[in-house]
Amino acid sequence: MNRFLLQAIAVTLSASATINCNAFHYRISGTAIDKEYAEGKTIYMRHDKQIIDSTVVKDGKYIFEGNLDKSKIARIDITGREFALILIENGNMEITMTRSPKYSQPVYIGHTSSTPGNITLNNIRHYADSISAKIQKETARLKEQGLSGNEIDNHTDSLLHGELLKLWDGHYDDLFGQYILHCEPMFWADDNTKSSIVRQFGPWLSEQPDTKKFISELETRLKTSEGKPFINITGTDITGSKLSVSDFIGKGRWILVDMWASWCGPCIGSIPRLREIAEKYSDRLDIVGIFTWDKSENFATAIKKHNITWPQICDGNKTAMTAYGVNYVPYTILISPDGTIHSRSINLDELDNIMQNIPNP
Repeated sequence: MNRFLLQAIAVTLSASATINCNAFHYRISGTAIDKEYAEGKTIYMRHDKQIIDSTVVKDGKYIFEGNLDKSKIARIDITGREFALILIENGNMEITMTRSPKYSQPVYIGHTSSTPGNITLNNIRHYADSISAKIQKETARLKEQGLSGNEIDNHTDSLLHGELLKLWDGHYDDLFGQYILHCEPMFWADDNTKSSIVRQFGPWLSEQPDTKKFISELETRLKTSEGKPFINITGTDITGSKLSVSDFIGKGRWILVDMWASWCGPCIGSIPRLREIAEKYSDRLDIVGIFTWDKSENFATAIKKHNITWPQICDGNKTAMTAYGVNYVPYTILISPDGTIHSRSINLDELDNIMQNIPNP
C-alpha cells in the first residue's frame, strides 16, 4: 500500500465521528438485490443479536424508521446473501449494496455514506478488509518461498500488529472500537497483540458484554499458553464411561487434543489426516478427541459414521472450550509427555513436522 495513502487512512480512522447521546429520529431505506426472494418478508435490524426494528419488504424496497436514545452499530439481514452494516444515527440514511470480493459466491454488503458516523464506519471496514487481504497475500508469498509455519506466523504476526494499531487509533473507547473488536484481523491476531490492544481500552468499551467475553477468553488462553500445565477435561466415552485427558498423561507419550463437532465441515475434513498421523506416530502420540459445541445425542452417531478409532470424550457443555479460551472448532492442543502445553491451534502439517523432530521413545 502506498505510504501516503496509508497515512491518509490512519488520519481518517483516528477522527471519531460525533455519536448521538440524546434521543433522535432515524430513517433507513434500501432496495433488495434479490427482490423476488425478499418480497413480502419481514427483515430485522439487530444490535448485539437484539432486535432494534423490523419492517416488511414491499416492491423490493424496505424502510426502517423510528427513534433511539443513542447511536448503535447494527446489522440488517435482507436475504441469505445480502446484509448491511450501519451506524444508526440522526437523519436519513440510504443503503447501497456492493458485492464483496471476499466470497466466491455472490454476497452483497450494504453501507451508507449519508452521515458522518457511517463515513467513519465505512473507512474502518474497508481498511480492515485491506489488512486481511494484505495478510493473505503475504502468507501465500512466504509459503511459495518454502518458509515453515512458525516462520510465516512470526512474520505475519509482526505485520498484523502494526496494522491493527493503525486501525484502532482513536477508537479504544467508542462504538467503532466495539466494531473493530469483531473484525477479521482481530480474529487472526496473536494473543500478545490482543493483550497490547486490550490494555488501552477505555472504561466504556471495557464494560461492554462482548468486550468482557473477549477479555475473559484472552486471559484464559494466556493462562493456558505454551509452557503452562494442561487443564484436565472429563466427560464420557462412546460407551458412557467416564474418560479424562489426564488418563493419557504421564505415560511417556505426546497427546494431541482435537476439539471438534459433527456439524463442522473442516472438523470432518481433517479426520483422514488425523488418521494418517495417528498411524504414522503410533509409537509416541495419542490423539484424544473432544466432541464439543454439539448435541450429546450426535456423539456416537458421528464417531461411527466417520469411523473414528481414537479415544473420544463427549463434552456437551463446552467445558474444554471454556477452559482453554477457545471460540471455534476444529481446535488442536499438543501436550508434551510431562503434561505441559507444547503448542496451541496448530494445523496438522505443523504437527507432522513437530513429531518428525521428536526422537523415538
